[in-house]
Parts: sequence; C-alpha cells; structure tokens
Amino acid sequence: MQGAGAQITVKGTVFDSSGIYPVQAVSVLSTNGAGGVTDANGDYSIRVNETDSIWFSYLNKPTRKFLVSSIKTPYAFNISCKHLLLYYPA
Repeated sequence: MQGAGAQITVKGTVFDSSGIYPVQAVSVLSTNGAGGVTDANGDYSIRVNETDSIWFSYLNKPTRKFLVSSIKTPYAFNISCKHLLLYYPA
C-alpha cells in the first residue's frame, strides 16, 4: 500500500446500464479538481491523491463519491451507468 497522500492513477471503463456497451463523454471528477471525460471506448484515467474521492457524471446525473483509498482495483475501476440513474427518480 502506498503512503498517505500518495498520488495514484485510477482508470477503468464506464458501461451502459446493461454492463455490456461502453459509454463515451462521461465526466470523471475528483475532489482535488482533476477531471476528464471517457473516450469512444468508455475508458478513462485520472490522477488523484489517495485521500481524494472521485465521481462520475453523465447528462448532469452524478454518481455518489467513491473514496480513492477504498477502491480495491484502481487499475480497473469499471462502473455501469445504472449507478448514474439510481439517484434521480423519473
């Protein structure tokens, strides 16, 4: 495990609600101000501190924040868009 405050890269793929098809143009944000957007393959990579949190936003619908230190596989942190829709009832 890295020391407190160590910088790490979290990367993965954002999938649609079926968990099969990748989604592009999903914002990936961090509490340290870093951010990015998924590419055409749904892939992202963000450099963060171990003490930061990250979250995703698609069509202005954010996920909950994920504490970086609690992510067990930062090299493959995949997420499905179904997580983006849980917080906004129709």
